[in-house]
Amino acid sequence: MPVWHVVDYVSDEEGNLIRNWCATQDHAVVARFEATLITLAGIEVWDDPELEQFKVLTGPHVGLGEIRFEVEQQVGTKRKKRKFRMLGIWPPPIEREFVMLGGLEKSGRSPTPTNAFELAMKYKADFERDEGRTCDHFEDHFE
Repeated sequence: MPVWHVVDYVSDEEGNLIRNWCATQDHAVVARFEATLITLAGIEVWDDPELEQFKVLTGPHVGLGEIRFEVEQQVGTKRKKRKFRMLGIWPPPIEREFVMLGGLEKSGRSPTPTNAFELAMKYKADFERDEGRTCDHFEDHFE
């Protein structure tokens, strides 16, 4: 039984941000993302430093957390590890609800898209102003 409720942020201008991001990814990335979400939904404490799949962000991105996952894929004759992050917030008053705001691929210090963190901070501010809405990721994502 899930301990956490995971929801997608639906922007008034952009629609469902998570569904849009998933539509641009290949099947292996989406499958690993969904598997990571299912795993995290059953874990009570996400901010445990031992938990590799989640990190609380600090500095200019304070207030955001990132769900972390990797996909290993064959590229030519080599195996390549691709690192992904799903940014989001866990606002009160609902305990153990994570609102996903947008995804990115991380290569070194450069995310793709390059403005992913800035966009997440914008959507966080929009959410805090009661703009947009949320929808249950697991129910609404697979319609």
